[in-house]
Amino acid sequence: MRKKDRFLQFSCFLCSINYEVINSCSELSKSKIKKIGSALMLVSILWFFIGFSFYQTYINESSLIGPIVSGALMVLMVTWIERQLVLKVVDNKWVKMPRIIMALCMALVGAVLIDQKLFQEDIELERETYITKRADEVYDSRSLIIKSEVQELDSLLGKYRADLDVVNRKFEKNPNTKNYKYVNVPHTVKVAGPNNTERDSIYYERRLSESNTTINQGLYNSIENLKKIIGEKEEAKTKKLAELTSMRDDIRQKLMERKGLLDELNIMVKVLSDSVVAMIFWLIWFVLVLMIELLVLFATSGQTDYDSKLQAQKEQMIRNLREEVVTDDLIYTKQQHQD
Repeated sequence: MRKKDRFLQFSCFLCSINYEVINSCSELSKSKIKKIGSALMLVSILWFFIGFSFYQTYINESSLIGPIVSGALMVLMVTWIERQLVLKVVDNKWVKMPRIIMALCMALVGAVLIDQKLFQEDIELERETYITKRADEVYDSRSLIIKSEVQELDSLLGKYRADLDVVNRKFEKNPNTKNYKYVNVPHTVKVAGPNNTERDSIYYERRLSESNTTINQGLYNSIENLKKIIGEKEEAKTKKLAELTSMRDDIRQKLMERKGLLDELNIMVKVLSDSVVAMIFWLIWFVLVLMIELLVLFATSGQTDYDSKLQAQKEQMIRNLREEVVTDDLIYTKQQHQD
């Protein structure tokens, strides 16, 4: 009994090819399937790294489950795509063209992600400069709003302080208020009594009398209300000025905590455009990743006896179907004559 080739079996699994069929073919066909399997494994490793790095960099840095799942989905997707090439029986440029375009796109993405890891220190230095510039732009736009609010508060404070001065002057002129009340003032008069006598008689006269002097409560309440309003406005102004002072650092801190894809791409382009060495190094990685992406396409080129066997099986099936149709027609014709 012939010993099974485990690597050939695994390559057949990746390519979705019948192992028994390929095992009966020549060594050339087996070698081709092994080459395709090796290329698929290299491409799968590359795509797993791309999916893993992309998720970890731009979606969630703390978790490992997400990047692993993302990498596995990338591997699954590329395996299904590559099978479109592997399982073809005849050459079809319409199958190859999307794969070439996708290889260019993935080579670009892969080279960027790899260079982000390799140029991490340079990117961080450039990122600080980029973020400082972005923070200044955001600060300029937001500070205009806060400055206009501060100006509005200054205008209100000026109005309230002017009102307070007016009320204070009135209060200085009339600080107190006299309170009056009615009182009964007793009077004693002589009146005639019995037996030509006189006696004292008391009667009460109702008069308005000043009871006491108190502070002018109306003006006092107005002064206190104005002072309270001025205090609130000054507190709001102080908060706005404090916010304006710390705003630039707060914006910069928030931008440093976030990693946007577009920002990272802009920084990467800046690093590459400023350094010829970095650009050459990136191009080397781009070509390398592109070649890895196209390995399966190169490995599937050319015909072997396996392809010939599949084509022969197809032609044999077509002949068998035609013979069955002819036989059925003859039987049907013969039955019609008999009837």
